[in-house]
Amino acid sequence: ANHNVNVQTPWYLPQPATFNNQPDIAVIGGGIASLFTALSLLNRGAKVTLYCEDEQPALNASGNKQGAFYPQLSDDDLCNIRFYIHAFAYAHQRLHWAIKQRIEFEHEFCGVALCAYDDKSSLKLKKIFSYQWPTNLYRQLNQTELSQSVGLPLPCGGGFIPQGGWLAPRQFVQNTFAHLQQSGLIVKTQQKVTALLQTDKGWRLTNQQGEIFNHDIVVLANGHKLNQFPQTERLPLYPVRGQVSQIPTSENLVKLKSVLCYDGYLTPANQAKTSHCIGASHVRDSEDRRFSDQEQQENQLKIRRNLAMDWTKEIDTTGNQALIGIRSAVRDRIPMVGNVPNFVQQVEDYKNLFNLRRRKQSIKNAVNFDNLYLVAALGSRGLTSAPLLGETLASLIYNEPLPISEDIIHCLSANRSWIRKLLKGTPVK
Repeated sequence: ANHNVNVQTPWYLPQPATFNNQPDIAVIGGGIASLFTALSLLNRGAKVTLYCEDEQPALNASGNKQGAFYPQLSDDDLCNIRFYIHAFAYAHQRLHWAIKQRIEFEHEFCGVALCAYDDKSSLKLKKIFSYQWPTNLYRQLNQTELSQSVGLPLPCGGGFIPQGGWLAPRQFVQNTFAHLQQSGLIVKTQQKVTALLQTDKGWRLTNQQGEIFNHDIVVLANGHKLNQFPQTERLPLYPVRGQVSQIPTSENLVKLKSVLCYDGYLTPANQAKTSHCIGASHVRDSEDRRFSDQEQQENQLKIRRNLAMDWTKEIDTTGNQALIGIRSAVRDRIPMVGNVPNFVQQVEDYKNLFNLRRRKQSIKNAVNFDNLYLVAALGSRGLTSAPLLGETLASLIYNEPLPISEDIIHCLSANRSWIRKLLKGTPVK
């Protein structure tokens, strides 16, 4: 049962799941990716069990007190921009759904300011503006206008995303999971899944205690630990450590009324008007969760360097309040969603892909692990991307039309980095 998509690209052919009436689905994770995947699957009537290795959800990369919500607008990759703008619009609707359901979470749709703090950022923002997005999505503002929008004087103008803002990710994820439990979601905490074995009936999971669970379908949404299984170990995911500092508010900081982005970010005060979040460090290939004095100071220095205004002297990270999370990332800065590809088989089947295409010979469809799926590499944009990724994956599993255009599905395919090489005739190691 393959999607009836354009078979000019059989290496990206999405494969729906096979199941009888009500599928029994395991989702492995505990953050924003697994939350929205579980939501979209429950909405279709699936039986869903979450396996979270911590004692409660949202203790890793989704664990911040305040997180910024806005699309990642790169200036060099239109596929990325189109995905993030689409995801941002969809996430907005999901957040309004949560508000209507009376799920409690601090949030403010207060806009996000992107500061043109140096020549490089100024050029990037001008290029983004040249794409002529609608003004309710993106505006270019001068120094006076941007300062007025954020409520504090800035040394520069920049971009403004009026529909952006911030929300409390840990509170949101934990309270929405609690809401989904009322709709039948089964949540198993302190369940570290150590082995995945394909059986003739689906998948067998083994946890650290040696217990065994059987499910028709498995979705891997466990962030930077996703490639610890033999089926996923060749995916080009890497961990990125991030330390976000929590700082007390002050006479001027309390006036900040939009999220401020430079070579870092600062949120407006929380609802109690007591603290802000400022971040974030970015340490590639580190899974260290310990507090770092240096990164704490760096969070403070970055804003003083980029926006050298008097009020930035009130930023004080010396209380050493911080949250450290490990993000899951990939080089081309766009997530992965869909089938878990069979690396060994695909590299074998496609080793002559360049020549097969040149000679116009027939090419096999991609071999994936049946009924095994993933949502991965959300980086530091999970609040924006997770709702659409979860809905896309549920649509694929259920063999429904996908809510994203085909070329973007290709950009999100987990095998894309190998395929790009093979299409050029470059060997994949």
